[in-house]
Amino acid sequence: MNKQLDLQSLAVQIIRDMAISDGWYDKRAPIQKGAMLVMAIIGAIFAAFGVILASKFRNKQVTYAAIGTIGLVLFVLVRATSFHHVDRMIGMNLGEFKMNWILEIPPILLIALSAFLTVRGRHQL
Repeated sequence: MNKQLDLQSLAVQIIRDMAISDGWYDKRAPIQKGAMLVMAIIGAIFAAFGVILASKFRNKQVTYAAIGTIGLVLFVLVRATSFHHVDRMIGMNLGEFKMNWILEIPPILLIALSAFLTVRGRHQL
């Protein structure tokens, strides 16, 4: 949904316009650091909650889905910060692979694996 609506770009543009009109755009570095800290805290809380929730299930499908979802949400939070150094890091290439792919695709594959194992398990019952 975020990709389709491009909500993070809209939010960044709104905040950028506010910063320029209010005159603090040139002094934005501390605010960016604060935003990154908030995103890191939210990500850590979400990850901890997900691990605790997944540990309550003795089911590998739920565990895979939880880990994949945590990874995907953390990736979205990193992308939401969308500051120049984060964009540079995500835009790097490691051989034939883009860092963006390395961070985004494995969580999606874990969620897909969970779905596959769940469907396969239902057909075996």
